[in-house]
Amino acid sequence: PEHADLDTLWRNELNLSVNGPEGFAATFIVALQSDDGREILSEQIGAIDLPIRPDMWRSTFGRFLGHETRAWKYLEAQSCTLTIRAEGLGTCALRFEHDPLPVRWLAHSRRGGVVVRLVDDCGQDAHPVVHFYSMAHPIEPRPLEPQGVRSYLAVTPPGGLCVAKLGSHTDAIVVSTPAAGMKDLQVNPLFPPLHRNAATLSELWRLFRHWHGARRFGFLLDLRLGRVVDGLSSELFSSMCGKKWADAEVSFRQNPGPNTANALFMLADKQNGFGVTLQNIGRASTGVGSLGDQFLAAAASYGISNDQQLCDFALRLGHQPHAAVLDPDFDSLIARLLEHAAVLRGARLLALLGTASGTKTLPPSIRAVQRD
Repeated sequence: PEHADLDTLWRNELNLSVNGPEGFAATFIVALQSDDGREILSEQIGAIDLPIRPDMWRSTFGRFLGHETRAWKYLEAQSCTLTIRAEGLGTCALRFEHDPLPVRWLAHSRRGGVVVRLVDDCGQDAHPVVHFYSMAHPIEPRPLEPQGVRSYLAVTPPGGLCVAKLGSHTDAIVVSTPAAGMKDLQVNPLFPPLHRNAATLSELWRLFRHWHGARRFGFLLDLRLGRVVDGLSSELFSSMCGKKWADAEVSFRQNPGPNTANALFMLADKQNGFGVTLQNIGRASTGVGSLGDQFLAAAASYGISNDQQLCDFALRLGHQPHAAVLDPDFDSLIARLLEHAAVLRGARLLALLGTASGTKTLPPSIRAVQRD
């Protein structure tokens, strides 16, 4: 981006190119500063041979960010200076700004574990509402005292999701603690039976978005968080689409093929032709609009729904639920989908077949999960 901020840099989304003659190398130095000018971090990233393409930069910077001791230092920073120096050619300095959230979490490694601290710069008399969701019980909130998290609080293994809300401000972070042994490498999230009502499911989808998109800190995050996110999405889609559908999804993902796909086609709706029709949708689509029109036409022709808003929302929820949560009519659309489950099953079918995104990448999975 032309005017990239510190968040863009630290998420490794910066498309940085450096032109220069072959036979020379550029050295990169990162310096982070707090809002009072204090230097939080100053380290050399390394040297890259010129000319430098964006993929070369992201690969090198990604390795730099991979060290836990520095990966989230930017949470305390307000600005960053990236210095690019090539001996005999000159020096260039790029500055990136960051406006820290009024309510924000900080995380650090300490004494073989992970600690978190909540920073509250809102200047309000009210206290934030703070909850912790364990990776072992991802939808069961444990209230935390605001005063207790203003100083560093040790995170209970294996880790979890910290959420703080104050007025219109919300911040969340997922933390994962070190494993004491082989048995602690993975987590086995437990889920209680979900109540199939719109209010409950809407709130759980919002919680899913926090688990999916919150900042992350700690150890074995991809492995552990993947199980939590997959497990929660499994429970939510199972509740909305039905257990038979959920079981069929598990079979399809474990063994994609004609037999398991046919089971999904048959379960999409009582009228078997709806599922069969959907398998052809998207093959000739040139964009999301075209796909949405074809899906709406199929749903209308089988008497399932002629509601364009509902069909479009079902496509988004079926493939990218974390993004669908941002819909301004999210609550009412969830309620309507509960009354028209075949619409969501159809959208989910398209996502599983890879047509909703124009790729063969599967969406968040429904998988067998443990229940309390």
